Amino acid sequence: MKEISIFHAQICYSLAINQNNTLILAVAESAIKVYTVSSSKIKYVQLLKSHTFEVQTLNFFPNKMEFFLSGSVDSNLVIWSKNLMAQPKIIQKLNGHTSTVYTVVIYCELKNLIVSGGDDSTIKFWTTKQLDLFQWFCFQAIFEDATQVLALSIDKEGQQVVSCTLNYQIFVIEQEQHSIFWYVKQKIDLEWYGCKYLFHK
Repeated sequence: MKEISIFHAQICYSLAINQNNTLILAVAESAIKVYTVSSSKIKYVQLLKSHTFEVQTLNFFPNKMEFFLSGSVDSNLVIWSKNLMAQPKIIQKLNGHTSTVYTVVIYCELKNLIVSGGDDSTIKFWTTKQLDLFQWFCFQAIFEDATQVLALSIDKEGQQVVSCTLNYQIFVIEQEQHSIFWYVKQKIDLEWYGCKYLFHK
């Protein structure tokens, strides 16, 4: 594979690449730079602005859906259209956190689910009415013992979420049977805090 590089002047807290490797998103302080990728080059095409402070996380929706999501120090989540010609680009702003959003996972197989966590010590669960991807709302928040939520991961069945926190703990969170709600099944103590946790696929 040919190596391709670009110069990026700003501090970049997060990158995201879509499933067919044709789009790259890169944080540029409070904005998002969009690049297209071909076999021979990476081309800068667009600068997206909505957040008022630094963007911390970027996520494409799975299964080639036409959206991506950003989370920021300004406490907001923003769902964007990845269609470069779309107007408006912003699909919806999700307000619910009270401080920096550090981490997000998205699951859209048998249900629509966004899980977000950050500096306000909460893990928030968002869903939509039926399968409408344009009307997300927060239906549950789990409090994380007054500590930052640094990372989240969700299993491939969408039934279990694991969080890493700054107070040297991993929370194992599962969905209740026959319910949309979640509960903390287990707390695992660590000798040091974790910044990332991934399920084996």
